[in-house]
Amino acid sequence: TKPEASMHITERGFDMALSTIGRFGRGCYFAEDFAKADKYAEAGEGIYTDCCAMLLCRVLLGSQRLVRAKLDTFASPAPPGAGAVDSTLAEPPPPEQA
Repeated sequence: TKPEASMHITERGFDMALSTIGRFGRGCYFAEDFAKADKYAEAGEGIYTDCCAMLLCRVLLGSQRLVRAKLDTFASPAPPGAGAVDSTLAEPPPPEQA
């Protein structure tokens, strides 16, 4: 994320109203690997020119829905009969299926 956005998050918390639809639907996205998160870092403006930001967060996933599909934009709602879920855990497909 941009430094300006990270400052906003540290001051006010994550705002779902500002989230966009990503690979697994609308929501906040987190990564276990910093290299994955680094791909989404963007340079800021003004005093943050040429600076990128990365937040280190402790995330509690709650009740998870495991998704192994490469793309599932409707992963946010729980599947019928599955009950409510709090988060989606994306497990990448094996290399031979990617």
